[in-house]
Amino acid sequence: MKITPIKAGFVADISDIDLTAVSDPEFDRLYAAWLTYGVLRVRDQAITEDQLQIFSAKFGPLEEIPMGRMPESERAKIKNRYVTQLSNIFHNGKPIGGLGNAEASWHSDMTYVETPPPASILLAIEIPATAGDTHF
Repeated sequence: MKITPIKAGFVADISDIDLTAVSDPEFDRLYAAWLTYGVLRVRDQAITEDQLQIFSAKFGPLEEIPMGRMPESERAKIKNRYVTQLSNIFHNGKPIGGLGNAEASWHSDMTYVETPPPASILLAIEIPATAGDTHF
């Protein structure tokens, strides 16, 4: 695994790692890098939602996605209760994920729970050539 700082003390690129098969020593280095840089960018991962959940759980207990007043019929359609799919893509006239194009303004994930999780992990499947920015 290679850790390349992007800016001193904030943000690092992580390369030469497979997040679907992270060893304990690799995770220890990854976790230490997260504590040092706050934001880590890991590119070129082929990872499923279930594998993302397993990797994410290495950081600590996970929060289920907020379902609020969602009808049980809609809850039953959720593939993974720990991975929220956000997308502006429509398939057969219906969005494939929640929070479509430009629906999410500035926010901090899960701040409404008594003990918010220490981190969020984002997985980009398609990245637009322009815009689509995420800020930390």
